[in-house]
Amino acid sequence: MKIESHAARLGEFIVSRGMRSTPERYVVLDAIEKCPGLFTVDMIHAETRSISPSTIISRGTVVNTVRLLVEAGIVAPAGSRDRHRVYALATAGSDRRNAGFQVKIYMECTSCGRVKPSTDRAVIAPLLAKRYKSFHPTSCSVNIYGLCMTCRRKLETKLQTSKKK
Repeated sequence: MKIESHAARLGEFIVSRGMRSTPERYVVLDAIEKCPGLFTVDMIHAETRSISPSTIISRGTVVNTVRLLVEAGIVAPAGSRDRHRVYALATAGSDRRNAGFQVKIYMECTSCGRVKPSTDRAVIAPLLAKRYKSFHPTSCSVNIYGLCMTCRRKLETKLQTSKKK
């Protein structure tokens, strides 16, 4: 099976819709590919400035391009954080019934804010097994909140220190 680049997939999608292929859309895609894990439109907007300082890309262009990338299946919505919509690069799922089903699982530290993607599909197995009447799911995102190992160790050290006093 041939693996296509996101840029090639975007190009095919734009042509299939009869839209113009603009350099700004590809700068936005490049900014998304440089963001590790989850991202917001504002994060991408800021990243586009560092990628292409000579090209001014409006926030509206970023919003519209992200919507286009969601339609193309390149980006998947991943919930919201602080009243801002959060997205992630989509990856094709391996479920036979839902070919192309996008699955994203994230573990987010509530102390430092670090986000680590997970590939443990057992977490969402019940969701994948579920059949929905009059609805065909195309993506799924699960956020698991807790403490990363570094923050947990810091907390344990702090608790041990306070017990000794």
